[in-house]
Amino acid sequence: MFSEQEEACLMLVACTCAQDGLISETEEKAFFNELKNNYPNLDEIIFAFYMDKFFSKNQTIEDYVSRVSDYKLRLLTIKLAEKSATADGLDPKENIALEKIKRFWGF
Repeated sequence: MFSEQEEACLMLVACTCAQDGLISETEEKAFFNELKNNYPNLDEIIFAFYMDKFFSKNQTIEDYVSRVSDYKLRLLTIKLAEKSATADGLDPKENIALEKIKRFWGF
């Protein structure tokens, strides 16, 4: 369903939300809803597949950030990460992760 760059974006959002040790149900719902706004054909099964994929790997922000070269996808990633991570209150570690992504991309 998603291109390699789009998948890296999803993984970056998940990495950001997981910085406080877990991805809360509130964060996951916000992530899904925001993503669905941009990908109307997305369903919960596909979303769950990518979330499972995220949890099956031990990757970091650094592993994914260089895989996204498309400017619009970078903007979308930041938007998704901000809305998802703040859904249950932005943890300082999540904020640091967001800033790391922005700094790497020159935002």
